[in-house]
Amino acid sequence: MKKITARYCMPLKWVFPFLIIVCIVSSSIAQTDIPEFQKRFVPLFDAGVNISLLEHYWSTADVILQAGNGKNLTTAYKLGFKTVRLPMDFTLFLKNDKVTFTEEVKKKISLAFDYINVHHMTMILSFHEFGESASNRITNERIMADAEKGIKIWAQIINLFKGKGYNNLYFELYDEPRAKFDETWEMVNKMAMARLRPLDRQRYWIVGTNRYMSVRGFQGLNPIPGDDKVLYSFHFYNPYIFTHQGAPWDKTNTYLTGLPYPYAANEMPPITEKARNDKDMSYNYQHYSEKANKAYIHQMFMMAHEWSMRNNVPIICTETGTIATIPDKYRNNFIRDVADVLKSYGIPMVVWEMDQSFKITDKNGNLLSAITDWINSYKEPKSTELKIKPFGVN
Repeated sequence: MKKITARYCMPLKWVFPFLIIVCIVSSSIAQTDIPEFQKRFVPLFDAGVNISLLEHYWSTADVILQAGNGKNLTTAYKLGFKTVRLPMDFTLFLKNDKVTFTEEVKKKISLAFDYINVHHMTMILSFHEFGESASNRITNERIMADAEKGIKIWAQIINLFKGKGYNNLYFELYDEPRAKFDETWEMVNKMAMARLRPLDRQRYWIVGTNRYMSVRGFQGLNPIPGDDKVLYSFHFYNPYIFTHQGAPWDKTNTYLTGLPYPYAANEMPPITEKARNDKDMSYNYQHYSEKANKAYIHQMFMMAHEWSMRNNVPIICTETGTIATIPDKYRNNFIRDVADVLKSYGIPMVVWEMDQSFKITDKNGNLLSAITDWINSYKEPKSTELKIKPFGVN
């Protein structure tokens, strides 16, 4: 796609106000007072990465179990990640009764935990489901039956790990809920935790916001009453037309490519005829300059931080990143800004993902420089005395 090559110069009358805004944002980031209930989780998570170990919804359960993706746990450790999040389509690994786990998958999950435990890492198990009803799973008339099934599945995971990993194993109730009403998701949260909490009083859970776990989902989220062992999570892929540009699975919203980060008028691709006649895409393109910058990221995370402070509960970002087809310099710019602002608030970040379409490597196969810098920003080095063992070997 042809790019605009004209040189862009900011009018002089805008320069001073712009610099004031930048200084205010930079100052507020630097002066953020991280509360103790948030600060205590920073060393427990540090830098984290998602690993597609058991959620490849485009494959069968047999293929997934035989893939040997546990090698990515070793890779994550060698790269310096403290946390791994394992998205799991639990429903793929059930017996004929559609509720009970197979012994094979329980063994695989246990091996994953054994590995991270030996290497002093942290693991998040997240319930991903990509079945036919996933898109309307908690918005249709089957909500109560689906929630009941989810509770029975989680109960088996709770029993599998009861008495283990209370400082380094977290359960994320459900990934990217998309209820039509916030009250619906709140009802599911309360019902699920009322049933699951008595099975293990010590386990920490992670509960996400509604609306695909967007930051704005905090506006309609209330903490689970009387439960002090819950972190509240969100995902960040804003601006979506940047982070997902060219994504083949969402051609309706991502067909415009070549968008830079941060916004630079002289690097913007010309708007296509299709986008010009598309109300949503046209709007997103015209307002791209307002959202493709660090100030906007700070504004979004400030919303999450303020919600956390009002409710006196910790929060975590369990997904963020960009599709790997974006030029490396833009990917690095985005990830560096997100990581910097999140860290200023003491909010742990788990980047999406190890080696799939949003992989954390550059076009040459090397770790993105922004990821390397972010990992290195956590000052505690790995012990040289700890021998790295292959996955599956205790």
